[in-house]
Amino acid sequence: MRNQKLRARLGVALTALAVFLMVAGLLAVTSWASLPKADAHEEGTVDATAHDATGEKNGGLDVLFIGDSEAYSALSPLEMWGESGFASRVIASHGQRLPYGYTLLREALATSSPRVVVIETNSVYSSFSTLDPSLRFLQDHVPIFEYHDRWKRILTHDLAKSDNSRAYLRGFVVNTEVKPARNVNYMARTREVSVVPRENQEYLRLMVDYCRAHGATPVLVSTPSTVNWSTPRHNGIARLSRRMRVDYIDLNRGRHKVGIDWRTDTRDRGDHLNLSGATKVSRELSALLSRRYGLPDHRGDPTYATWEEDLDRYRDAVGE
Repeated sequence: MRNQKLRARLGVALTALAVFLMVAGLLAVTSWASLPKADAHEEGTVDATAHDATGEKNGGLDVLFIGDSEAYSALSPLEMWGESGFASRVIASHGQRLPYGYTLLREALATSSPRVVVIETNSVYSSFSTLDPSLRFLQDHVPIFEYHDRWKRILTHDLAKSDNSRAYLRGFVVNTEVKPARNVNYMARTREVSVVPRENQEYLRLMVDYCRAHGATPVLVSTPSTVNWSTPRHNGIARLSRRMRVDYIDLNRGRHKVGIDWRTDTRDRGDHLNLSGATKVSRELSALLSRRYGLPDHRGDPTYATWEEDLDRYRDAVGE
């Protein structure tokens, strides 16, 4: 009787172990299969470019840009290359929250060593729930939870496709639509302060400390937006940047204000910039970053030959 009970318990334990291993194996296989095979939107996730800051096979990155759609709509690495010659990449995603930004930062700095990391400030104000950090941990360690939507697009050839393609725009999204903004007085003077939520401050501090620990200078940048930016938000970030001793550049006001024409430089009534607005922002910011942080000019360096090739392709595409 005793032996029968032991055998029964052993059977239950072995069955549980078999089920666990089967589920773990299934998750591993589906996670691998769901990973994007290229850093392009059509590969099944809008975040594919955000997860690839390792695409510079022939030369390292000098600047990394992190943020939400404000970042990928306003910052063109190829425009900056043409102006100042430093190598950069935008790892941004729609509606990005700071826990996700922190994940992308750690991924990027595991394989690259930029001198400067720019954090676009709209995401600093984006709220997230108390469950988001736990969910983020799960998504970081079990990719199927990150890329589950790709099952809609997986094809047989996708499983065998190599992952060596490179999005030549380096995370920038080109949009030439024009829809004028109405609220052009969005930066009116006021002493009002929009306080950054405490949990957001904590994650921003994590990102700032992580940058410094890896030899990168963190910089906060506010890109022009009549919908998402305001003087109270500027005041909130300015106060926080002083507390954290982080450089802050607001392109909406003051000496670094970019001459945006809100009749022609926005694609959705002031929410995001279009190509025309992004070109102005990228040129202004590239000169500022290059001058302030002593960024190298790689133009003419054969190690960065692909940048020159992609710049020609970019100019042809946008009609420059």
